[in-house]
Amino acid sequence: MADLGALIRKIAIKNAYDYGKADVKAVVGKVIAEAPEAKNDMKTLMEVIRNTCNEVNALDKSQIEKEYNSYGIVEVKKEEKREWKLDDVSGKVVARFSPEPNGYLHIGHAKAMLINYKVSEAHGGEFYVKFDDTNPETCKQEYVDAIINDVKWMGITPSKILFVSDIFDQIVQIGEKFLREQHAYICTCTQDEMKEKRAKGEECKCRGRSIEENLELWEKMKTTMPEGKAVMRLKGDMKSLNTTMRDPVLFRVLEAKHYRLGNKYRVYPAYDFENPLSDVIFGVTHILRSKEFELRAELQETIVRWAGFTPPKYYEFARLAIEGYPVSKRLIRPHVESGFFTGFDDPRLVTLAGLRRRGIPPQAIAEYVLSFGLSKVEVETDLKKLLAETRKYYEPIAKHYYAAKEPRKLKIEGLGSGVLAVRLHSTLDMGTRPVPFSDEVYISAEDFDELHELELVRLKDLRNINVVRIDKSKGYAECKVALVQDVVKDSKKLQWVDSRTCVPCTFWYLDKPFNGEEKNEKSLIEVKGMCEAAAAKNIQEKEVVQFERMGYF
Repeated sequence: MADLGALIRKIAIKNAYDYGKADVKAVVGKVIAEAPEAKNDMKTLMEVIRNTCNEVNALDKSQIEKEYNSYGIVEVKKEEKREWKLDDVSGKVVARFSPEPNGYLHIGHAKAMLINYKVSEAHGGEFYVKFDDTNPETCKQEYVDAIINDVKWMGITPSKILFVSDIFDQIVQIGEKFLREQHAYICTCTQDEMKEKRAKGEECKCRGRSIEENLELWEKMKTTMPEGKAVMRLKGDMKSLNTTMRDPVLFRVLEAKHYRLGNKYRVYPAYDFENPLSDVIFGVTHILRSKEFELRAELQETIVRWAGFTPPKYYEFARLAIEGYPVSKRLIRPHVESGFFTGFDDPRLVTLAGLRRRGIPPQAIAEYVLSFGLSKVEVETDLKKLLAETRKYYEPIAKHYYAAKEPRKLKIEGLGSGVLAVRLHSTLDMGTRPVPFSDEVYISAEDFDELHELELVRLKDLRNINVVRIDKSKGYAECKVALVQDVVKDSKKLQWVDSRTCVPCTFWYLDKPFNGEEKNEKSLIEVKGMCEAAAAKNIQEKEVVQFERMGYF
């Protein structure tokens, strides 16, 4: 029953983290399950558990979360095999992920990408990455490259990588077909006029133009007409309760240079026109997307049918919303420009670049986003499960080292000096690393503040020491090597580094960047510290390690 007190503390902290308070009965059951021999003295066991639960329940939420994270706790649950086969499928399945190359992917994109990939895989079908690159003002090659890199990083090899700009002529021809068949018309109303009439459900005078007049104006749009003077609109239903059907814009004039097509075109299609058409032209059969597209389904299916195609099957799932973490470029960009975020790869963001920089592995992202399945229920979640999946991933492979945050010095009489051979992992055989020690060590300020004179504590993997005198104003304590060297039940265990060989380092602690609408100015906290020399020497760039009792970095 090695260190039963520490086990009780860990279980009580986890119970409080999960349910808000540590419950004595729940903790008793967990303790007995892990240490059955503890039942031999139930009276003492119950007393220790009650006292521990009282101590834990006296902590505030941030203290409980901090201690929980220090344990590197990973939930061990029976895995449920999720079924990604769709019920109403006959024939070949071709699914797709269709980003616009106008920014960087975020965790919501990862959900859409992986769900479509998993469904296509379950049916033995194909999965395409299709770039909706028809806005010359926002699409850039750098975003194409970044998106392809993110797709590969997530472990996906698409059957094809496609660009809507490659079938631009065909999209333009379908627009002209709509004019000839009177499914569309050229509108010269101002934006304000269009907005007002759409809101009222009223048709504008442009709707009555002849085919010849529309084709003449269309030719001018393609050649000489300035931006903003005319658009092509669908002849939808201006009385429809679904406002997307109220004569939406299909084409507009843009004189910007396209990143692939140059200045070849002056008319560019709206998303709701090119997106469904390019899907059927490329042979996509099943589309799984977030719920915000639900109202667009009627419009997109109408466009596909009037163009002479059969619409694919559409399925919707809940959008992924994470409390305190914006994903919209519109919301993020101003804070990048102001310097609050260091870029779109800021580790406080849930862009894939930001998560990668934070050290979140793609396997953890996949487990997290796929855990929500195809449910349409909208919920605002947090990152706890993602961070738990991350700990689960790194626990078997991350090397362990010592460090001290905001270090405070202990002078230890009788300790001497030497070098320990300490395991690089607590349970797996990864070998050892040399850990020097001497009569002066550093411990973290939070541990130092909990010391009491005449107290016996243990330097982890080293010796028991007695605290003789504490000068908290100077961050210094005098200690002596204790006579008792066996591990003493319930004694504090201190993480330490040798003061003569340790190396200065900086730890960054992350939190959600927003609380509601307000910026969280404490979302990125810099903490100075010291780490053991072996860590500074051996850790590779981008390697994730565990500093014991501090977490993964």
